[in-house]
Amino acid sequence: MRPGWKRSTFALIYGFIAVRMISDLVLAAIISMQTRSWITGGGMWLLCWAFYLLLFFGVRSGTFHGTYGRKVYYWREPAAWWVGFGFIVLLHLAVTVLFAWTAIDWPALSESIER
Repeated sequence: MRPGWKRSTFALIYGFIAVRMISDLVLAAIISMQTRSWITGGGMWLLCWAFYLLLFFGVRSGTFHGTYGRKVYYWREPAAWWVGFGFIVLLHLAVTVLFAWTAIDWPALSESIER
């Protein structure tokens, strides 16, 4: 049985993945609409999907904690999880903001919303 903080961390990671997939799908749709090419937005969305799959299988396979033989030794401190998870979240958000800032034509988007 995992400790309580470990279960809540897994729930937080999976919740983050779900929210990010939806927001990235919206960004991909906006980019595809503006460029009139589904390849551009779809490529961004597939790139983000690759990140989610790596994160998901990394958590499921035990990449984020040490193993020795058949026994699994989780990190003793919950702080290690929060620091690692926070770094992943900040890095991914920074990449998404940078991509959205450069790929989306914001004046054209605001004009289409006003019409």
